Amino acid sequence: MRQKIYYPRVLDLSDLVCDRSCFLFGPRQSGKSSFLQRQLHEKPVLYVDLLDRAEFGVFFEHFVFLELRAFLDYFEPRSEIGLWRTQKGEFEVDFVVGRRLGIEVKAAGRVTPRHLDGLRKLREEGIVAKLVVVSCEPHCRHLEEENIRIYPWRNFISELWSRRGWLWE
Repeated sequence: MRQKIYYPRVLDLSDLVCDRSCFLFGPRQSGKSSFLQRQLHEKPVLYVDLLDRAEFGVFFEHFVFLELRAFLDYFEPRSEIGLWRTQKGEFEVDFVVGRRLGIEVKAAGRVTPRHLDGLRKLREEGIVAKLVVVSCEPHCRHLEEENIRIYPWRNFISELWSRRGWLWE
C-alpha cells in the first residue's frame, strides 16, 4: 500500500506581488482576495473584480476600442475614432468611425431598447451609414426596423478583421 505524502499549501508571493503587477486566477471563493489583503495590507493596491458589472463595462469598452484602433492602424491609418454626444450631453455613442460606423459597447448579456437611445439619436443626425452594438449577447441579432446590428463581441471582432460580412456590405 502506498503511503500518502502531504504537501502543505503554503503560498508566499509577497516578494512577487509587492513590486509589480500580477493577476491571480482561480475559482470563486478560493481566497485570492483574502490572500492579497493579507500580503499587501500596507501597500496601495488596485483591485479589479471583473465580475463587477460596472468595472467590467469600462474594461470591455476599452478592449473594443483597442481592437478598433489596431484594425484601423493596420488597414486604414487615416481613419479616426471619435465619440459622439448631443450638445446637452443626454445621449452619446461610444465610437464613431469616420462616416461609416457608429458603435455602442454594452457589457450586458441582453441589449435592451434603452441601450439603443444614443444610436437612434445618431441615426437622426445622419452622420454614419451603419449602427452597431457590441455586447456580451450569445448570438447576433439584426433589428430590421431600426437597421441596428447587435453583435456578440467575438463575432464583431471576427467580422471586423476578416473584412467580410454586414459591416462591409
